[in-house]
Amino acid sequence: MHIRPAHTEDTQPLSALLNEIITEGGKTAIDTPLTGSEFSEWFLTGAHCITCVVAANTQEKPLGFQSLERFHRDLPVGRADIATYVSKGARGTGIGRALATATMRLADEADLNSIRAVIQHRNDNAIQYYRSLGFQDYRSLGFQDDLSGTTRGAIELLFHLRCGVEIGGSLPAK
Repeated sequence: MHIRPAHTEDTQPLSALLNEIITEGGKTAIDTPLTGSEFSEWFLTGAHCITCVVAANTQEKPLGFQSLERFHRDLPVGRADIATYVSKGARGTGIGRALATATMRLADEADLNSIRAVIQHRNDNAIQYYRSLGFQDYRSLGFQDDLSGTTRGAIELLFHLRCGVEIGGSLPAK
């Protein structure tokens, strides 16, 4: 397994991976499968996109991906949202942590001060994942899905890049 930047050529396999996760239910606030062009706009090419990294196996099959973006206009300057997606068969293998290490380096290079994760209350595994990386609980909120308009309970977690903290301990060395 290796981590690399996502490219537009990854649109179809990554959108398929995401759509499988959406179909599982309860793992993401996105509740409607995305087309390839929607996926590309949301995660790769949109003006709000900062970075997207992919974990791929030796045959270049994506096992997961992680993105940083500034889609929501309520974000303070220097803060971005993070989203992490790992295929069902690859969960618990360290892929999320490997993606986060790469993403945090890129976030630091992009001069971000903090990263926000908004996770549905029902997604305990994701909440524990982000906490294990050093994200701190910030507040509880209602989350409105952009596509369906459904409001769900969510937790907002923050990771502060500029306080000398690494994933699970301290900021990764450049």
